[in-house]
Amino acid sequence: FHTVRSLSPTQGDTVVLGHPTDLDRTNPLNAAGAYNRQCLTCVYDTLYRFDPDTATPMNWLATDDEVVDATTFEVTIRDDATFHDGEPVSASDVAFSYNFTKENSPVFGGTIEVAIDDAEALDETTVQFNLSSAFAPLKANIMSQIWILPEHIWADGPDEAGEDPHQWDNPVIGSGPFTFDY
Repeated sequence: FHTVRSLSPTQGDTVVLGHPTDLDRTNPLNAAGAYNRQCLTCVYDTLYRFDPDTATPMNWLATDDEVVDATTFEVTIRDDATFHDGEPVSASDVAFSYNFTKENSPVFGGTIEVAIDDAEALDETTVQFNLSSAFAPLKANIMSQIWILPEHIWADGPDEAGEDPHQWDNPVIGSGPFTFDY
């Protein structure tokens, strides 16, 4: 991620990634395979990213966090983040993403289920994660892996298309450093 993020286009504002296999999934709920994940991790933000120098979780969409008690973890997110369609990223989007992914993703649902019962937005920038039990590697094992989805697109989009969420041919709109073109 950090290698791609540090690229500078030689012409214009487009970065072209080449790989020996095709990108075959753009649905973040079903993005199995290294290349699918490599591409989508540039489009969708996570709360934390791994620091390229220390390999420890560093704030990304998150700006602050607090262990309230052994089973309650609160995260404050940036107030200046927007999705690629211009809509602001809110705590509601974060809570929605965790709950929706847990329920609908064959690839990532189990990752969340290991520790998180549910997530709820406390206000525009604060998300509370209610854990099933204390889980020390929460930021590294879960919160740096789960992509934040735009609730305004995902809440009804799969139903309106008549598709299962993990099979939906979704618009590829995230809040990450790159937009998806083709």
